[in-house]
Amino acid sequence: VGVDVLRSASLPLLKRFGIEGEMALQVVRRGAPPSGVGEVVLKLPAVRTLHPLHLTDPGRVKRVRGLAYGSRVSPQILARVVEAARGVLNSYLPDVWVYTDASGGKEAGAGYAVCLVAESTNGVLLAAEATGGGGADPEEVGAAAASQLMEEVAQGGAIDAAHQPLALLLMAFGA
Repeated sequence: VGVDVLRSASLPLLKRFGIEGEMALQVVRRGAPPSGVGEVVLKLPAVRTLHPLHLTDPGRVKRVRGLAYGSRVSPQILARVVEAARGVLNSYLPDVWVYTDASGGKEAGAGYAVCLVAESTNGVLLAAEATGGGGADPEEVGAAAASQLMEEVAQGGAIDAAHQPLALLLMAFGA
């Protein structure tokens, strides 16, 4: 799970379990394999108890937000990723915004990815992401992330596949 999925979907899921206080995830520097060198700062409060979670109705998707980010790649590649993702999603939903974040640095690896999050009328967040680099076609990366998100929505769940282990662990701790 990428850092943007953690910020966009994982932290709000923690709030549903009653974890309150200062929660923040700041991307100081992005990186990509093989060298990585990305840096993030995560702040989470210490908690003593967790609240039960009741998510039975996922609701209907009302909007999709996302971020296409790259390290040492051309901004045009990110624009192609966004266009491909929107091409898939706009057929079903008009409210789709995918932002771009291009960064560089001599020590950072070259690569790119896209993170998409669907928000429902009941506040459910479903996330999907795809990564590119090493010759991957930007249009395929954008379409893959959008298709993965559409599959998550079609399954009708209230928690996406990437967050089910976290939710299960928190439910076990809250019991």
